[in-house]
Amino acid sequence: MQAASLKGSIWLPTVEWNIHEAEIVLVPAHRAGTDQFHKWLSNKHILERMKHVFVDECHKIVTDVSFEECFQHFNIFMWSGIPITFLSGSLMPSSVPRMLELMGIEDMTLVDEICCYTGCPNLKYIVRNVGNIDQEALLDTMVKLVS
Repeated sequence: MQAASLKGSIWLPTVEWNIHEAEIVLVPAHRAGTDQFHKWLSNKHILERMKHVFVDECHKIVTDVSFEECFQHFNIFMWSGIPITFLSGSLMPSSVPRMLELMGIEDMTLVDEICCYTGCPNLKYIVRNVGNIDQEALLDTMVKLVS
């Protein structure tokens, strides 16, 4: 940011920084859809100055139903005209259509998807469709797999 002469910060309500100077901001996904962030981004002076918003951990939009209420305001980015980039190290390409649906983005020309291999040779994923399996039995199975 210094090389580009841009002022920016991480948006957290508990962090002290001058929100009236920021031109780019990184905001965690579970905060980006809150009323507090919506109110801040809706400020006329913020809108005029903001050059880009980066939403971190965007896979939570699809995977974390406990924050579902927070994600209802994400459509603010569509009318704001501010470029937005969603960041995730674990969003599967097959989840992108669902994320866009939840965001209310129907025009695919607005979307650029950048993907690269994020696999680690020392990690192994096991994916199993569990259907309506008992939660306790599933937890026991998971504990056995990682022990």
